[in-house]
Amino acid sequence: MIKEQPKVKPNERYTQKEASMALGISRQTLGVYTKKGYIRCRTSTINGRKAYLGSDLIAFWKKMF
Repeated sequence: MIKEQPKVKPNERYTQKEASMALGISRQTLGVYTKKGYIRCRTSTINGRKAYLGSDLIAFWKKMF
């Protein structure tokens, strides 16, 4: 986990890879945090892929620090 607030735009959507890189954690760890309900993800209605809002990433980071 990075010590500085992630540099993400609050209204932008991020893939699992982008979100994990922004937080400085692995995709597997991001998946664990998502399943436990620590961070919220959204599923695209178009392609069914998971996406994370920048505001959710920032809120999660603030909870952890």
